[in-house]
Amino acid sequence: MVCFTAADLTLFAEATHDRNPLHNSPSYARKTPFGQPVVFGALGALACWTKLQPPAEKRISRLTIEFSRPLFLDVPYQLEESDGVVRILDGSTQILRAQAEYEEGESRPVLFGTAEIPAREYAATHADADIRPGLSAAGTYQPARGALAALLERMGIHDAGLPLIALLWSSYLAGMELPGERALYFKLAIQFPPIDASEMPLFWTAKLLSRNPINQLRMAFSLSTGRGLVAEGSVEAFLRPLPIAAIYAYKRSQELAGKTAVVTGASRGLGAAITRALVRRGATVIANYQSSRNEAEELAASLDGEFGNIILRQGDAADPAWALSLLEEFGSPDFLILNACPSVPRIWIEAATVARVNEYVARAFAMVSTPLAVFAPSMREWVVLISSIYTETLPKEFPHYVAVKAAVEGLLCVTAQQHRKPAYLIVRPPKLLTDMTNSPYGVKDALDPGVIASALVERLLTPPPEPGTAEVLPFKTC
Repeated sequence: MVCFTAADLTLFAEATHDRNPLHNSPSYARKTPFGQPVVFGALGALACWTKLQPPAEKRISRLTIEFSRPLFLDVPYQLEESDGVVRILDGSTQILRAQAEYEEGESRPVLFGTAEIPAREYAATHADADIRPGLSAAGTYQPARGALAALLERMGIHDAGLPLIALLWSSYLAGMELPGERALYFKLAIQFPPIDASEMPLFWTAKLLSRNPINQLRMAFSLSTGRGLVAEGSVEAFLRPLPIAAIYAYKRSQELAGKTAVVTGASRGLGAAITRALVRRGATVIANYQSSRNEAEELAASLDGEFGNIILRQGDAADPAWALSLLEEFGSPDFLILNACPSVPRIWIEAATVARVNEYVARAFAMVSTPLAVFAPSMREWVVLISSIYTETLPKEFPHYVAVKAAVEGLLCVTAQQHRKPAYLIVRPPKLLTDMTNSPYGVKDALDPGVIASALVERLLTPPPEPGTAEVLPFKTC
């Protein structure tokens, strides 16, 4: 079993000089489809390294590594070796595949120079139009010796030969140089000609060969020392899309003046869109967020001067004490929008992953059930649950998400029978263009969340359904 911690990411970044924010900045990573920091692919490869090291009197002549899916912190992965191939698995799902080829010869140690080699502090941010075939980069590279020694000790690796150093450099190349900040490392193929010794620093050159319609980049590179060429090969990486900017034109009016709304998970995505739609109709929105303070403050600043008002309140929607404090401070709202939900990783349902499935369902369910239980008994207008079209389409990689959305829909229907004064609405949005879907494949056919938010507000302005029922937008009774 292998499991990675935040301390591992910090040590890897220090050793390799790869400080890409997807791995090192939780606030940055929250704005990506992953919703959390991603483990360096090359760090995953290091976890396989003891099984890749050559047998006696042989050396690595070729190394191929494919990073099939992202690795995440604090997840217990399985490490498997079969027929010369080493894999990291999440249950039966392949996350990483590594294979080394060997030939006769002796593995030579790397001789480090005495001086530290300067490296980038921040990942390169190339203009999108410049990331095209022919773009090149070059430089000098040497890992940080002290941090590298600590990293190898942490990973149980005793010798730092050229193939290992080249692997670390490839992470630096993709994450810091080419393509830089927006990189998602995908594949490494590298060959090592016979050499007598490997002296640091490495002199490297890289050139972008191709960029396909889904922004998969292929780069050729060479590594050399003062004695000549020591390695050459290719790196492939996806270029992650640029952040999404809010562009939907929301209707402005004072139709909801004097009304208050509590929106959970209000700082980003559909929650932010609903908050915009309500404030621009004159409502006062108590906007809940848990960790995305910067996004919440940016949202509030963008709504300054609108007909309505936004009041930010940080807290865990699953915490009864937080919800009760809100009820005491503001009283019962006119609208309760239950939108908060944890980031949604892909999980296959099987014995190795079921504990994480159960944990996710419990956590996500509590983020709906807790505010619902606190506010619904005293409300008179609308309780809105943000569900998902996935309850109908049943995508196979999201069993935990489908399960929790189905469960909270059932909870809302029963709550509608117990507390009959407010009206109840279930919204099942299709795929939306948000941070969570902003990926090379995810943006296809994704709908602007402003469309759903505006349709929801229009429904809140019309007569409610019969008491004791929960309506499904558009207006189907469950």
